Parts: sequence; C-alpha cells; structure tokens
Amino acid sequence: MISELSQRWQVARAEGGLTASAYWLMSRVLRIYTYKFYAIKLDARCAAATVSLPDGYALICIGSSSAMAACDERVLATLDRHNGTAVADVIARGGRVYAIARGAEVVTQQRVEFKAAKVGSPYPMELRFGERDAFFSYLHTQ
Repeated sequence: MISELSQRWQVARAEGGLTASAYWLMSRVLRIYTYKFYAIKLDARCAAATVSLPDGYALICIGSSSAMAACDERVLATLDRHNGTAVADVIARGGRVYAIARGAEVVTQQRVEFKAAKVGSPYPMELRFGERDAFFSYLHTQ
C-alpha cells in the first residue's frame, strides 16, 4: 500500500498529475472507471482509407460480402473468433468490422453496427437506437 501511495504521489506531482490522481481516487472510492478513446474518421462507404501504419501492418475494413470474400481466410477466422458473432452476420445486418493486421495476425479489431445491434453478453439482447447512431462493440486488441 505504501508503494502504491508513493507512486500516486509521484504521478500527482507530474504534469497532469492532479487530474490523473482525481480519476484514480474516483475509481477507488466510487468504483467508477473513465476511459478516453482516440478515433479517426473512416470513409462512410468503408472504402480503403489513407491511414498511416507501420510497415507490415494493414487496415482491414469489411463492410460488404465482396470485402469479406477478399479477406484472408486465417484473418477472417480470427475476426470471427473475437467478434461475438460471425463477420458474415454483422455484414448481413449492415454493420462493419474494422481491423489492423500484421500479415495473417489480427492486432486489433472493432465491430460497428448501425441502427440496431445484437449482443450476446452478459445475456442475449438486441439494442435499437437512432437512425444516425452507431454501436461499437467487441473491441479486441492483442
């Protein structure tokens, strides 16, 4: 405990430390966790976007049957395993699966569904929301 408090004191003294300490204290006392996300805008049609990635990495956007057919079978199998449902089912409902892969290895992926989403955890349910809204789920990172 003393080690943890010592680390927190060092964080509090650094730039942005008071904010970080407030979030830490809030999580400990109230059991509320806050996350920040970084996002980039991708083409609405799920076309190949110009995204700067390190050599050997590729952005994969599966938003149609043809994009799914062009995807490496090993990558597709991994996407299915970490997606909560088959990629084909997501595409059939008008959703998309975005991923970053290194060769046949999926580094990260995200499922996006529009207007409605089916979720199987913690129990099966269907969510419906606005015409221009999207539901992000099944974020998987290596």
